[in-house]
Amino acid sequence: MESILQGTYLIKISGDTARFFSQILYDGGGFCPPGTQTCLVSELDFQPTIENSVIAWYKENQVFQMENAGFIRREVLEEVDSSVWLVIDPLSQEPDTEGTQLEINV
Repeated sequence: MESILQGTYLIKISGDTARFFSQILYDGGGFCPPGTQTCLVSELDFQPTIENSVIAWYKENQVFQMENAGFIRREVLEEVDSSVWLVIDPLSQEPDTEGTQLEINV
């Protein structure tokens, strides 16, 4: 729950949230891995895997959630404008060293 709320209310993705989103977006949570997707940069259709792509969001999005995430092929990463895209590379995710936590008061 914390991972989902982080992208919605803190409008950021980091550490544990990135790993959580990657696992679901690539593996489908064990149910449905992603089908053919269109690369957000090259606009070519491909079958995303951890080895051939990264996850990305437009930075202008109001929230960063799984439903508005997309994939960018690794072959075009040098063309990615970091002022436009928030990119999560599942191969280089490290534990959250900031210790970012979201408190929920009910």
